[in-house]
Amino acid sequence: MGGDFSRLRFQPDRHFAAVLLQQGRVLLDSDWNEAESIREHRQRMLIRDLLGTAAFVGDGFALSARGEKVTIGAGHAWIDGLLCELATDTDSVAQPGLPSARLPTEPGTYVAYLEVWQREVTATEDETLREPALGGPDTTVRLATVAQVRYHRVPGHARRSRADWSVPTEATDATLAVHGRYEGVENRLYRVEIHEGGAQPTFKWSRDNGSTVAALRSWTATELRLRSAQPLFAPGDRLEVIDRASLLDRRPGPFIGVDQVDGDRVVVSSDDEPIPERLVDPVVRRWDARPAPLREGRANERSELGDGLEISVEGSRFRSGDYWLIAARTADRSVTWPDATEADDPRPPHGIEVQRSGLAALRRDRVGWTVLRDLRRLLRG
Repeated sequence: MGGDFSRLRFQPDRHFAAVLLQQGRVLLDSDWNEAESIREHRQRMLIRDLLGTAAFVGDGFALSARGEKVTIGAGHAWIDGLLCELATDTDSVAQPGLPSARLPTEPGTYVAYLEVWQREVTATEDETLREPALGGPDTTVRLATVAQVRYHRVPGHARRSRADWSVPTEATDATLAVHGRYEGVENRLYRVEIHEGGAQPTFKWSRDNGSTVAALRSWTATELRLRSAQPLFAPGDRLEVIDRASLLDRRPGPFIGVDQVDGDRVVVSSDDEPIPERLVDPVVRRWDARPAPLREGRANERSELGDGLEISVEGSRFRSGDYWLIAARTADRSVTWPDATEADDPRPPHGIEVQRSGLAALRRDRVGWTVLRDLRRLLRG
C-alpha cells in the first residue's frame, strides 16, 4: 500500500548523515521520513560490511524434508542488511508471509531460496495501528520486511554441479522519464506502477501515491460493502481489488468502476473484471486511470498523466508492482524525482527492491522430498 506522503526525497549519493530541526519552523513528513531513511541506510550498510549480503544464524530458515512435507526452521537471518525472522518451525506451504505458497509437484532437482523485500502497511490493513482516542484517523505507516521461501527447478543433474544451484534472478531494465510542466491546482505525489509485467506490460497511475484505500466487509459481483462509511470514493472512480495473498505475491488485482455510492455501499459496473469469490482481508485501492499498455521502445511516443505531464518508458523487462514516485508542485510548476532534480532524466524504478539468497538444494521423486545440501552461509559465533 502507498502511504499518504507529500514526497520522498532520500538521496544516498548526497551523503547526508542526519536531519536537524530548526526552531520555529514547519515540520514536514518528508523531513521525518528522510531522517528515517538515512538511519536505515547507514544501518544496512554497516550490517552488509560486517556480515556480507547474507548471513544465517543457527537453524534460521534451514530446510528439512520428510515425505511430501518441507519444514522451514525457526530463527533469523540478515539478507542485504535486512533482519528476517521466523518465530516457529513452519510448513513451507503455510508461510505467514506467502499465503499462496505451494510446493512443486514435478519430479526433479530444485533450489530453494529466500526472497526478501519491504512493503508499507497502513491502518486500512492493520486496524491496530489506529489510536482509538483520536476517533478513527490514521497517523503513520509501518514498513514491514517480507521473507518468503520459494522454489526454482534446476535442469539436468544439478546435484553434481554447485554452479547449477545459483538462485534465479528477476532483473528489470525499465526506465521512466517525465515531460512537461505541472499545470495542476494541488501539490501531488504521482505514483506510476507496473500493473502487468512480462512481454506486454501495462501501467496504472495515481495522483496521491495510491493512498486512497478502503477495507471490504463483504462483496458481490455488483456491490461492495466497505468497513468505513467515510466518503472515500465517488461515481466514476476506478478501483483495484486486492487482498493479502495478492499483495504478498506482488500480483495485480482486477479493476472495477464505481457507479453509485451510498455510505458504505458501493455499486460497481456489471461489465468490469470479475471479483474473486474468495479473498483474504480484501481492500480496494483507487487509481486515476485503468491499466494502459506501456508504449516502450517507440520513438517520441508518450503516455499522458494529465495536468500537463507525460511519461515515456524504455526497457524490455518489466515486473508487476515496480513503481516510480513523482512530486509535482504548484508554486513553481516543477516535477522532481526523489533521487534527482530533473524529471526528464530516465530513472529505474524506485521499488520494489527484491533480494534473494539460496537456502538448500532439494530433490523431489515419487516418495517425496530430499534435502541434498544446505546452501546457507552460516554466521559463526
